[in-house]
Amino acid sequence: DQLNQPNDMIVDENSKSLIICDLGNARVVRRSLENPKDTQIIIKNISCYGLMMNENGDLFVSDFKKHEVKRWRKGEKEGAAVASGNGRGNKRNQLNSPGFLFIDRDETIYVSDRDNQRVAKWIKSVD
Repeated sequence: DQLNQPNDMIVDENSKSLIICDLGNARVVRRSLENPKDTQIIIKNISCYGLMMNENGDLFVSDFKKHEVKRWRKGEKEGAAVASGNGRGNKRNQLNSPGFLFIDRDETIYVSDRDNQRVAKWIKSVD
């Protein structure tokens, strides 16, 4: 139940909880705002650096060790790569230690691509 290097968090108004990037424990946790002892691990084995949730409640997480951004839809056990997924690099289809995220209404993803010293823009693909 201890956090280790929490570096980003968002409020999930629907579940009245905080969603926290727990970087040092390589996980994403949900902690109830109404009962702080109610904590659950929602994603394991991820080097989470940034979080964002869209209007549908889909969770977007940057993984700086896998150099990608993944989306988890409600009820999904595995996230889908929505930005990069092409390994570490500096090409237009790659990221190098992605950090913080912003998702607009069209689900265009803006990610701080830390080690490439840029902000990368990923337009939503049709799926």
